Amino acid sequence: MKNELETLRRDGILMLPGWFAGERLAALRAEVESLESDPPRWARTPARASASYGTMVHFSPLAARRSHDTGRVTEIARAFNGPNFRGLCDAYLGRDWAFDRILLGRDHARDAAITPWHVDHFPFAERCLKFFIYLNDTDASTGAFSYVPGWHELVYSLSLELPDFRARQQSFHVFDEILAVADAKVKSLRAAGREAEATPIVEKLAEVRSRIAEASPQDAPFSVEAPAGSVIVFDPAGLHRGGVVRAGERLVVRAHCLQGKLARAVSSRNEFSVFAYRGYARLIDRVRHEQTFA
Repeated sequence: MKNELETLRRDGILMLPGWFAGERLAALRAEVESLESDPPRWARTPARASASYGTMVHFSPLAARRSHDTGRVTEIARAFNGPNFRGLCDAYLGRDWAFDRILLGRDHARDAAITPWHVDHFPFAERCLKFFIYLNDTDASTGAFSYVPGWHELVYSLSLELPDFRARQQSFHVFDEILAVADAKVKSLRAAGREAEATPIVEKLAEVRSRIAEASPQDAPFSVEAPAGSVIVFDPAGLHRGGVVRAGERLVVRAHCLQGKLARAVSSRNEFSVFAYRGYARLIDRVRHEQTFA
């Protein structure tokens, strides 16, 4: 997937239309619906603001392994653990990465976006890749994911100028904050006579202001529409949001793949024992060449 990797590195997002289809897609959807209707004890079901908004289930993949309950995530493991997806993670994140969590989400119609425009940060500035599978046909009216190509590297560079994770989360997370930090960077570059470095940032700011800040509530800028079974791979440092479900529902399953660092594991919401088991599990997987979560 050389060309796909180049696209991902350049744009921060890669679209794989109709990657899963037929019986494979039906089996994946059935497994997701089973986990949704009867969540296992090792999964979490965060409360939504209103039950009418939909449901969510998320879990650490290794929690399933540690509970000897991988049979409930067979299709999910098969979907995300294929050689093409692992190869993208190896090339983009380096070989020291792991599945941080899996999330299943069903969202019903409502006025607000599923998530606002934002960028993601991680406590130790790790890079991340997210894999997002549409389980039904998804367009702007059913809450399609939205992503602004090319912003991920700018966000990485601006993040390094903030002192720590808390500062990034508090002042460089949602749309208005991101624009304010970028505007300040342009101002400082111009003050230093570095107009050539300021110009690309100015152009990016002009694009998102015209297409996002000035958009009407009915608009869906940068929307990624695709049929059921399509996969979106993206770097969450880029500017993105969950769309507005105006009709029907959106059903997705997604995986978060994170650069693995000991410090991250110690402070993770996952138990430390899960991290310890991660090393053991990866060793066993390599020895047996099994296609299971590492």
